[in-house]
Parts: sequence; structure tokens; C-alpha cells
Amino acid sequence: MATRLTVTIPGPLPRELSPNASWKVPEGMKTRLRHEMAEAWYWEALLAFKKTDTYAVSMDALMPDGPVRCQITYYRPKGGKIQDGDNLLATMKTGLDQLQKVGVVANDRQLVHQPVRQDRDPAGVGYLVVELEGETT
Repeated sequence: MATRLTVTIPGPLPRELSPNASWKVPEGMKTRLRHEMAEAWYWEALLAFKKTDTYAVSMDALMPDGPVRCQITYYRPKGGKIQDGDNLLATMKTGLDQLQKVGVVANDRQLVHQPVRQDRDPAGVGYLVVELEGETT
């Protein structure tokens, strides 16, 4: 049986955190942006986790100990261009770390990342959908 969780994070990704742009951005700005990203991912992941039965009855991680498939879809804001998938994933590193902090996974090394999907947000704002799936033994 599979354990699934979907987390939706509103807002576009800060381009300043992309590995290709980070050398141009002052360290203080990158620190602030990472903090803001971590906070947004933390609260959205916690809200999604709290809606599950596991959160109510156990202090264990939601996902099983084995590999957890991680599919991320980035819905670009208006005017956003398709980006390199590995740079997008690197940009999200701070946010992905929050999945472990919240207790969705015991260790973020469990995440098996699928290629990042990209699409246009019809509303033009931008958001992310993180879909996690782990198999229970």
C-alpha cells in the first residue's frame, strides 16, 4: 500500500537562489530568501501533514523508511520562462529540507527526485506542487 502526500506551495521560486544567478546576488539577500522559502515550505508541509491520519496518532514520520518518490511540478508565473530542471531542484533545496523538519520523511535522503515538471500557471501567479509517494512493506 502506498502512502501519499501532496503539498502545494504558493508563489514563484526566487530566481536569485538559482545556482546560475547566485554569484550575482549579495549573501544577505540569499539568506533572507532562503529563510522565507523555508518558512513557507515548513507551514505548507505541516498543514498537509496535519490533515493525515498518521499525524493524529503517531510521532513517526509519515512516509515509510524506504525510498520516497518526489514529483515536483512548477507552475510558472506570467512571463516566467522554462528553466533547467536541475537548477530548479537546486533552488528548492532549502524548501525540501523542511519535509524532514516537519516529519513527512525521516531523512531527506529518502527522496527519489523525478524530473521537475514545468507548466504555466493560468492565474499568472506561480506555485509548486510537491507529490510524495512511499511504499509500505
